[in-house]
Amino acid sequence: MSGAVEAAAPGAPRTSGTGTLATSLAERAAATPDDVAYLALARGEDEAGALRFAELEARVRAVAAGLRRHCGPGDRVLLLFPTGPEFVVGFYACAYAGVVAVAVQPPEGWRLRVASARMEAIREDSGAAAVLATHAMREELGGTIARDSATWSLPWVLTDAEAPAPAGDGPLADPAAGDPALIQYTSGSTGTPKGVVLTHANLVAQGALLEAETAAEPGATSVSWPPLHHDMGIVSAVVLPVRAGMRCVMLSPLSFVQRPARWLRAISRYGAVFSGGPTFAYDQCARRVTFEERAGLDLSSWRTAFIGAEPLRADVIERFTRAFAPVGFARESLWASWGLAESTCVVTGSPPPQRFSVRHVDRDRLAAGEAVDAAPDAPGAPAKVGSGRPIGGHETLVVDPEQREEVPDGRVGELWVRGPSVGLGYWGREEATAATFGGRLAGGGGPFLRTGDLGFARDGEVFVTGRLKELIVTRGRTIAPDDVELAAALSHPSVEAGAAAAFAVDDGGEERLVVVHEADAGAAEAADEAVEAIRRAVRNEIGVSPARVVLVAPRSIPRTASGKVRRGSCREELLAGRLRTVAEGEWT
Repeated sequence: MSGAVEAAAPGAPRTSGTGTLATSLAERAAATPDDVAYLALARGEDEAGALRFAELEARVRAVAAGLRRHCGPGDRVLLLFPTGPEFVVGFYACAYAGVVAVAVQPPEGWRLRVASARMEAIREDSGAAAVLATHAMREELGGTIARDSATWSLPWVLTDAEAPAPAGDGPLADPAAGDPALIQYTSGSTGTPKGVVLTHANLVAQGALLEAETAAEPGATSVSWPPLHHDMGIVSAVVLPVRAGMRCVMLSPLSFVQRPARWLRAISRYGAVFSGGPTFAYDQCARRVTFEERAGLDLSSWRTAFIGAEPLRADVIERFTRAFAPVGFARESLWASWGLAESTCVVTGSPPPQRFSVRHVDRDRLAAGEAVDAAPDAPGAPAKVGSGRPIGGHETLVVDPEQREEVPDGRVGELWVRGPSVGLGYWGREEATAATFGGRLAGGGGPFLRTGDLGFARDGEVFVTGRLKELIVTRGRTIAPDDVELAAALSHPSVEAGAAAAFAVDDGGEERLVVVHEADAGAAEAADEAVEAIRRAVRNEIGVSPARVVLVAPRSIPRTASGKVRRGSCREELLAGRLRTVAEGEWT
């Protein structure tokens, strides 16, 4: 059997999956005008006002009219909003005005300088013609953005300044399904941001995919905390609720990080059927939600608990399930998935009854490119969690990246994708677009999106094993950084789980393994002990001793908007001496 992964038979979609974002909102507002669309929770707990579908559509039309005073069809507009309903208003206002939304994380927090530089780089790269924000955000940014900057000099349209438009006018523009709707900037350095161009059809297809394959249905409730400038947040909290007619309860990412129990309490309080996040979110809940906080929960309504955006970990899944099964959480609710910004978001998933599987494989054989099953208790047999099958009309191949040929079932290769959610390419970057979105097999088949992710197929399911460009080759061994990071995370109680970065550095022509790990708050006394424990754990579990282990302060490691560790950026920060080091050890 080849490495092609056959798509599972999808559930019957409730709607056609065609049209534009503008028609999705207009039809929803006409069908269920009085239903609550969004409910914000201030500080993750207190209701801060509900927005009904008719009210949402009226505000969208008003803001779209404001945009049209400054922008023409196809112009790009920066969206500078915190996670909340105002982002939704701005996002759909762009669709109604026929302009292209550019979602940007507002500069805030202790990395203000870096975030501001990134925002300016995105503004320049996209050629933005205007900025969408709220009064409060404009005032806040007024103290952080240079008044002579190009961003500040753009026209600003404030979503909370436009009076709601009278009902019945509909969208002000009529973009085609294939027109760009969103430029989604991937994680990277501030100097060279890459924006993925997504069409209305791409985003509508993702909404249809989730509606068909999950518990999303009219009148149901979802809970969301992931940031809305990231693909997971946009698709699950902005596109899907409007398409499916769901109520979306929103809390901020900061509210979750401060107290993970707030996320689960919202699911319990509102009887949510749909919610999720990256692996680290489930890990944080399992580790930090206290017994007393668990006792007051009822998670029996949670029918789709999606998990993705970073490597899936069997130990996290089991720990979360054990912790919350007593309060109604069912392991069968976990919806493992895989995707990337270049494909809008989701490519594979594990809808019922095809639940994801966990396979133990021989680590050495996997490093050599072959997934060979091993006994769960065998030494050197890591657990790999399946990410489900291609869904929503997507096709996934496992390809030898050098030979550009499909590999047999069980062989590791690069994951190539094509389907309705694959974007147009990178904004203004023809060479990068051709290299990433123009993959062709040696026999001429294509084009495919070359994801850069490594994995294998087994019994029709996709297993992601690492990144093509992040593999570490040292002293004759090929090592997946995920395995190193997992070994480090389990080494000592003073290290933060899910907060490690393993990568290679050049040492006189030889690649050497480096591990950077965040320390627990207040763990300074045990820092040296933790450094040695990490080195010992990696040596024992992986068979290679790190050349350097660096323990850094909490929240020091660069991450994407979804919480995924940015190994390349961490390496750059370490070599430049910009990480806040707590302790370190170096060995020859």
